Amino acid sequence: MGKTRAGSRLVLDHNVLYQIVCDPRFWECNPEFLGLKDEGERAHHLVVAKVLKNERRSCRGCGTIKTVMAGFAGSFASYLRVFASTNPDAIVTFVDYITAKLGYRPEHVIMYHKGGDGRIRRLTI
Repeated sequence: MGKTRAGSRLVLDHNVLYQIVCDPRFWECNPEFLGLKDEGERAHHLVVAKVLKNERRSCRGCGTIKTVMAGFAGSFASYLRVFASTNPDAIVTFVDYITAKLGYRPEHVIMYHKGGDGRIRRLTI
């Protein structure tokens, strides 16, 4: 097996999170995140309904993947933040999953999300 090259940073944005949510292997490889599975599946179904099927929108911008995934992104960031300090093995498993998907190991995984106070926070693992 070849050596996995190190790469630059990976930003976990709404598009990457959507791909993660839709991948059954994510849940198999990362059982620590199973507490988010129902929320992730709801977010996926909302994306399909509001974005991909172009369901009627009540406001401009409400039907974007970014907007629909925002709640899940906050929950996912909370899990990552907790795991970074209490369960480093879960972070290693997550980065291993990302590495397998990308074909390279990112030096840093960065996620921007809104905190409880509405301010944008940066999480780096």
